Amino acid sequence: MEQLLKRNENENNELVANVFLGLLGLAVVVWVLTIVGVFEVYLNIASAFLIVWMILLLIPVILVKILKLRKPVMKYILVADSAVLVGVCYMFFSYQVQILFLVPVLIAMLYMNKKVLWFGEAVAFVAMAATTLLFIKYAAQPWIRINDNLDDVVRLELIPRIIQMVACFLIVNVLQSRVTSYFTEYDHFAKETRPTTDSSDSAGEAEMAEFEKLLTSLSESEANVFVKLLQGKTNTQIADELSFSRGTVKNYVSAIYDKLDCRERNYLILKYGAVAARYDQSHTKL
Repeated sequence: MEQLLKRNENENNELVANVFLGLLGLAVVVWVLTIVGVFEVYLNIASAFLIVWMILLLIPVILVKILKLRKPVMKYILVADSAVLVGVCYMFFSYQVQILFLVPVLIAMLYMNKKVLWFGEAVAFVAMAATTLLFIKYAAQPWIRINDNLDDVVRLELIPRIIQMVACFLIVNVLQSRVTSYFTEYDHFAKETRPTTDSSDSAGEAEMAEFEKLLTSLSESEANVFVKLLQGKTNTQIADELSFSRGTVKNYVSAIYDKLDCRERNYLILKYGAVAARYDQSHTKL
């Protein structure tokens, strides 16, 4: 289970970085549409928005795709960055992006971790409340602002949004709890149904023998990739650690699936992950 969650975390980091990379193009499109008059925003404001948006979008791209950081704190950085990003979008687009404040929460939900989810909800709430109040004076489109009085903003805008966000947070928490519970139950089921012998030592030896026999059906490069795969590494991480190209790793993974007659990576990790970890510790070379 731990290996699956680790692999899920790494893949989510790469997914968020790829999405943010794509949004860089969207930022340029918004800026161009402002120039031609589609958005009634002062050009200097639009230019400042573009610069800030691109900086926020480049943070995960630089950390994940260029520096290739794999630290646990990365997920918190990405969630916080997305919260600031949607806050900036709200200041620019005004009332059209209320739903975007759920983006940090949905990103946090992907990590299947309660602490990360609560962190995402907290930063989303702070971003929503802060930008709602800042919008009174610093809106990019002040002519569509409805309320200028602080009391009216709190009563008619902030409080209703708080209620809506709390309701959404409750739904997201229930969904994540259910999915996490399902994976936990599946993990327990896999452990209970795993065949064992009379003693733990003999069971470990039998598993190791089965695993080594399995590796002999693969080429040396495929075996190296297979061990890394079972440790929860993504294709990108495997390519970096083994000095292969991503296309080469993808081909090796496909060949492994064909030889094992199984294309479910999660199933292979659950079945052989623990054995692969012990094998990698006891062998310096396959």
